[in-house]
Amino acid sequence: MTKPRKLKGSAIIGPGTRYVVEPVFDREELIVADLNLNEIDQEFMTFDASGHYSRPDVFTFETKSEQAVCT
Repeated sequence: MTKPRKLKGSAIIGPGTRYVVEPVFDREELIVADLNLNEIDQEFMTFDASGHYSRPDVFTFETKSEQAVCT
């Protein structure tokens, strides 16, 4: 089995997790992009920081108070 290659590179990734500039590997290169700062506000509106964990109608977390017995 071959050992996976660890790639080290650079890229610019936008707020929506898409590449603004594709990754550059194995060479020196200056990467530059024009950024649309309005995308930050747009993506912030779709980001749910607390997730479904804050919705009791979707997610519940329960624990048992008695100790489990291993058999």
